[in-house]
Amino acid sequence: MADLYELFQKLGGDYATKGLRFLPEPQRTEELSKVLARHLEKGRLDGAQATAELLGRALTAEELSQVLAGCLKEGRLDSARTTTALLGRALTAEELSQILAGCLEKRLLDRARVTATLLPEPQRTEGLSQVLARCLEEGRLDSAQKTADLILAT
Repeated sequence: MADLYELFQKLGGDYATKGLRFLPEPQRTEELSKVLARHLEKGRLDGAQATAELLGRALTAEELSQVLAGCLKEGRLDSARTTTALLGRALTAEELSQILAGCLEKRLLDRARVTATLLPEPQRTEGLSQVLARCLEEGRLDSAQKTADLILAT
């Protein structure tokens, strides 16, 4: 079965994780734990949940907090919202600001604009101003206009 595992690894993507079922224990659990750690670090909630399920358990509150930290760093607003809901709370303004920074760093300007609109004033306008400046820098006129309209609507 280990040969089948190797073939699935070569396929990559989801098949690499799915192929772990062909490993004997305890190697299977060790490899799944490594995959889970990568998902936690990158803020990939869906992948972390699926991997935890393969391990026969749900994510712990500590692991959800790790997912959230990854979401903040990577600019993953939707996953951050879902993760905080699972933790029984909403995103804070500070966390939204961190997501905005992650979006701007990775040039995810549409996502950055959405995130900025969720901030309370005056951070909302400040965040939208940052998005507008970046849109103009990158020549994304359509996105710049959408952002400017949001600033004007306040």
